[in-house]
Amino acid sequence: MKIENYDCEEEYDKLSKIYDKWASPTWPDDDNIQGLINFIKTFPGGRRILELGVGTGNVAIKLYMDGYHNITGTDKSTGMIKHLKNKCADIKVLMEDLYETEYFDYDWILMIGNIQERVEHKKKFFQKMYKQMLDGALLFMNIGYFPEYHLDFDPNKDLLQEYNESGFSVKRRYRWYTPQHLSGIFTYTDIETGSVVNYKFCVWTITQEDMIELLNNIGFKHLTIGKSADTGYYEDILVFQK
Repeated sequence: MKIENYDCEEEYDKLSKIYDKWASPTWPDDDNIQGLINFIKTFPGGRRILELGVGTGNVAIKLYMDGYHNITGTDKSTGMIKHLKNKCADIKVLMEDLYETEYFDYDWILMIGNIQERVEHKKKFFQKMYKQMLDGALLFMNIGYFPEYHLDFDPNKDLLQEYNESGFSVKRRYRWYTPQHLSGIFTYTDIETGSVVNYKFCVWTITQEDMIELLNNIGFKHLTIGKSADTGYYEDILVFQK
């Protein structure tokens, strides 16, 4: 299965049609996201916040509701941005690619929702971020877990996962091309309505240990990991400081 003509903007425009129903059906009363917010708020700062891949604003708007009003989000999906603006028009959004973003003057930078997986050339990306960040600024990110990571991989073999989640029947057909890179097709079927959304996806994975080593070598200081069991968020949150 070779993914031709992959387009991240197209992927997220399609995902935006079901994103909130799938990811946060009870938002803003979402214990998962509230756990993340409560953890982030234990750190000083937040005077000027940047969220990369802000999506429909489920994290940014919760912060805004808690009094953090100087928030900028970036996203390439017009569909995601439309849903965000319908929920909170006051969040500033820059429609730009991850590689276009500049990091001057922000004291918190958020990469939540496994946004780092969308970065292929991570060293170059984070070197630019570090160079532009304020001294003392904080970077928050979560890192997903793929059990196949660093195992033997076959770039000619398709894999299939099927499961039910948040009222959807989900199929993920994909292939690992390197120990860090995979791409494939997601298909979401709404169990209640029968409506179907499918889209191509493409990610570059990394372990927590490798990300910590990479950012330490660039110059970041690794402060802590907010463990999922403690925060209530569905994945661990890594915190770094320039």
